[in-house]
Amino acid sequence: MRTIVLLLGPLDHDTRVLKSLRFLRSRGPADILCLGKSEQVPDAIAVNFQASRRLLPGVSALLLRIRFLAEALRLVCANEACVCYCNDLGALQVGCLLRAIRGPCVRIIYDSHEFAINDRPGEGRVHIFGKYLMERMCIGRASGVICVSDSIANEYRRMYRIPRPTLVLNCPPSQDVVRSDLIRTTLGLRKDQRIFLYQGRLTSGRGIELLMDSFQARQADHDVIVFMGNGPSTQVISDRAAACPRIRILPAVPPQELLLWTASADYGVCFIEDSCLSYRYCLPNKLFEYMMAGIPVLASNTIDVKRLVEKEGVGVVAKENSIAGFDEALDRLLQTDPSKWRENARRASATFCWEQQEARLGELLDRVTGSLAAEP
Repeated sequence: MRTIVLLLGPLDHDTRVLKSLRFLRSRGPADILCLGKSEQVPDAIAVNFQASRRLLPGVSALLLRIRFLAEALRLVCANEACVCYCNDLGALQVGCLLRAIRGPCVRIIYDSHEFAINDRPGEGRVHIFGKYLMERMCIGRASGVICVSDSIANEYRRMYRIPRPTLVLNCPPSQDVVRSDLIRTTLGLRKDQRIFLYQGRLTSGRGIELLMDSFQARQADHDVIVFMGNGPSTQVISDRAAACPRIRILPAVPPQELLLWTASADYGVCFIEDSCLSYRYCLPNKLFEYMMAGIPVLASNTIDVKRLVEKEGVGVVAKENSIAGFDEALDRLLQTDPSKWRENARRASATFCWEQQEARLGELLDRVTGSLAAEP
């Protein structure tokens, strides 16, 4: 049974889609349709659209989606039956259109990487309600739904009256990660300086301004915050780093190299602001990457992050998501021997690894393809 993976975005730095695609291809033929060329997946089918300057941005986006739908329809029509693996709400809409055109020979799996209807800080109620209506209309057409945290899965079951979605966490593949001095050497940091690493997308709502304010206010330079990644906040961080030696920045690295860099930090920071429902219910991949690299975690007080960090004993959770809350948690972290947290993190990573998540994904895929094969 052929699977067609739909991603209305670039592929190379979307580690979840890359891991899912590798697994799907281990089970059978799978095509990937995405926006822009991919260096990591040379056979990815790329959709591009060079918009005229005379076109409004909304018109350009609509024309791009039309081209994406047309290419997806070509792939679907080339098969008697297929599974459309839709990453995020935009791709789910495309999958539903394909099913409407081709009928029940198309099955849909919806992988919601976020809490889709409120995935950005500052969204207006009208916008949220519009996305809710769209997701409600589409999600019932999916043969399987995937979520990234318990809270999101529970909310989807409650809101849409569907069976509880399959939980597939954003975990890295299992690997033995050796500690190194990559960050210290690259940035020229001293041996007595403790490295607090924030890795991932650099954008609003991720606690970045709060973290920079906290480290800038510290008098001694023994503690350094290093931001590694890219995104809209890159220039702001670079400007702050130029003025404060306790703030540093590194560019994003290829996914296959990431954990080598992670393991060269002393602590991992996962301080997500409770600024939208997606952030409130999140379980970020950086949390599992820190655990796999065996470094203690300094975490924000959000529902699923708090539950996991405290249950597995891999670090400290702030009492409140503020500068004062972060500073208090950091002081508690530094007053405790980190060796137990390191040991717990390595033990937990045997459970929180991608191989365990593949087993859940495989069970879902078997159910969906089995129901398709049973069609007369």
